Amino acid sequence: MGKPNPTPARLTAYELVHQVNRQGAYANLRLPELLAKSKMTQADKAFTTELAYGSLRMQGQHDYLAAKYLDRPFSEVDEKIQDLLRIGIHQITQMRVASHAAVSETVEVAN
Repeated sequence: MGKPNPTPARLTAYELVHQVNRQGAYANLRLPELLAKSKMTQADKAFTTELAYGSLRMQGQHDYLAAKYLDRPFSEVDEKIQDLLRIGIHQITQMRVASHAAVSETVEVAN
């Protein structure tokens, strides 16, 4: 396997979700900063916005769904993996992203 190459959109969405959940950042203040320093297209910025805000908005539902398939309580899963599961599940359940693409791209961010 080659070097991980996550898309900037998904990497930025993960960064925001992680900063909000782990560092107490305010999504509505931090996301514009992250997008302003990126070189993404407007379409990618829109995708990032939906993925990040949607993952945060639906976090409780995504956590519940993930917990149904885990062999331990969700709270015992590594924090990075928790946030990655949230953005992966959001793509599959709430956005028009093919399941294989959502999984593959989320794994790229994890690496």
